[in-house]
Amino acid sequence: MLSYHDIGNGPPLLLIHGMGITRSVWCNLEADLSQRARLILVELPGFGQSPPPSQNFLSACVEGLIELRQRLGILRWTVLSYSCSTDIGRAYVRRDAAHIAGGIFLCPIQRIGHAPMVHSMGCSVLRWWPGFTAWLCSGARMRWLIVTLAFNGERHACTQEWFQEITAQPVASLEAQLTHLFDPVQSELPPEIPILRIWGRHDRLTPRPRRLGSHDRVIEANHGAPLLAPTLVLREVCAFLQQHAEAEVPVSVAAFGRLGAL
Repeated sequence: MLSYHDIGNGPPLLLIHGMGITRSVWCNLEADLSQRARLILVELPGFGQSPPPSQNFLSACVEGLIELRQRLGILRWTVLSYSCSTDIGRAYVRRDAAHIAGGIFLCPIQRIGHAPMVHSMGCSVLRWWPGFTAWLCSGARMRWLIVTLAFNGERHACTQEWFQEITAQPVASLEAQLTHLFDPVQSELPPEIPILRIWGRHDRLTPRPRRLGSHDRVIEANHGAPLLAPTLVLREVCAFLQQHAEAEVPVSVAAFGRLGAL
């Protein structure tokens, strides 16, 4: 059972954190967003209080999210996923489409060609250099990656917070999520499911595409949008929920997460 935190009232909204971090990435959005929706802040397998995956990481995530929805007695909810975990959000939405009211992808990762080649190279590095993940996700290298990719070279208090959280995660969990990034992932979603993609205008890690569609929104933010531009994210998410989310259907049995009422 995945660890989660359940707060707020309104249409149910599942929030999926990004790579290496936990549900704390939503801390600057929780208070305001929980007044407009019931938030289910999940922690992916191997992160926070969730047990490590016993199978392929992506499969463990999707199966865990289905189990979580069923345990909570939620018939339909909206999914908000962030950064590298937008692949997980898309995979889950495809698998559980009948129970999805909408999909929101914040700073979404893009798969741009040569996916099989990238997959092969990435897996080769992890296979022939067993300590690669531990080397990459430690010390000055990890600090540089966070500052450069997430915050566009600018130091914030969030830099140290993210560094401490990422380096506190088990190396096996980080490697499982890193390996998933090399996997070629299908991007097509059922056409009947409304979606919203929120891009940061100054995002270096997941830059927006040249051509934007009606489901794309661009905000004045970098990749640290959930922490540094929560008001702008909140505006887009609430507008989408107001238009597409369904009211929660009451259930007779109360469900509580492993984290309890924190």
